[in-house]
Amino acid sequence: MMPDYRERGVTWFLLTLIFLVPLQNIYLGKIPSLGPGINILNILMLFSFFSAFSIKGTSFKTDLNKPIFFFLLTYIISWINSGLYMGKYDPESIFHLKDFLFSYLFFFVVYKTCTTIKQLRWIFYATVLPLPYMFKVYYTNLSWMGFSHYSDKLRLNGGTFMTLGSNEINAFYVTYTFVILSVATIIENKLIKYYLYIVALLNVYCIIYGFSRGAYLSLIIGIIVWAIISSKVKHLFAALALVLILVTVGVNVLPKATVERFDMTFTNEEDRDKSAESRIEFWELAFDYYLQNPIMGIGYRNFPKINPSHKDTHNYYVKVLVENGTLGFVAFLLLIKEIWRKNIELFRKAHDPFLRNVAIGMIPCMAALLIGNLFGDRYTHYPLISYFFVYMAIVVKGVEISKNES
Repeated sequence: MMPDYRERGVTWFLLTLIFLVPLQNIYLGKIPSLGPGINILNILMLFSFFSAFSIKGTSFKTDLNKPIFFFLLTYIISWINSGLYMGKYDPESIFHLKDFLFSYLFFFVVYKTCTTIKQLRWIFYATVLPLPYMFKVYYTNLSWMGFSHYSDKLRLNGGTFMTLGSNEINAFYVTYTFVILSVATIIENKLIKYYLYIVALLNVYCIIYGFSRGAYLSLIIGIIVWAIISSKVKHLFAALALVLILVTVGVNVLPKATVERFDMTFTNEEDRDKSAESRIEFWELAFDYYLQNPIMGIGYRNFPKINPSHKDTHNYYVKVLVENGTLGFVAFLLLIKEIWRKNIELFRKAHDPFLRNVAIGMIPCMAALLIGNLFGDRYTHYPLISYFFVYMAIVVKGVEISKNES
């Protein structure tokens, strides 16, 4: 089925861009770039942006504009402050900042491009098309490593996330699987419905063998939230509770390697997993620097430079506090508050089943994302977070469409 071009807006530039964004191994590893920071994604975004800009009768103005612009402004200020604090600017930091800002362009471009529910559905379908290929890459990497028992080398499996690791790609799988399953429950076309269920199961497989304890916890919290707001997942919640009970009493229902990884969190102090213990040290160090610079912080991407271990905070909230200061942390909270409000608004007002179930999926998606950020930065990496803003564009446009229908 081809996009209906009689409905203005959605172009193959935009659909291809959305399809490619989690496939770093393709656009960084196989498609030549035109220079630092200029790859096929940037080109597709440029065409998509100007295509959206040329559509008359729509605008970039949304209820999220002010909190988004305020939040992004704090990052720009933080980047300026980073050079002042360290006495010099890191040449790579501007490219990282560009990639971070790139994620938010998805929200504005999708919002301005789409004017109908049909177009919003096409955008959603573009986000699930790459998932079978992502699973293939993930499974191939896993099979090379061997996974009968847990070992640290299994933490190197970033799948298609060429520049990231297993924590980030598993955060990707956890957050968006809720949206996929929620939409699958109301799709009438059986082929599409079964496809969504299958890719959701593939995502869960990757989560199980991702060995990310943050992802495991995010999944559990997300399912609890999902069960509270949606009657269609009560049985799933009951199944999860049964699995947890069986695991607690010692029944082996999960892969041995996964159980071994989870048990590392609860060993005695001498044998405790070093990654869990080091995070507390990083947080204490970050808080000391935050107290010295409480308003503006120490600057964008500066914490790894002053950390003797040269590692990040492994907690996004701590990272925002120490690098962006109180100003950046408040901006983040205001943005999250407004995003949460829009999802609840669509959940309550949507008449269309697709829009309502996107909202039902986005609420546990948000819960999982917020929990995941306790264990690392799950918010600034564009391959991970771009789909979140694609879905938020669907949510905000969905609210407008629902109000017009009313």
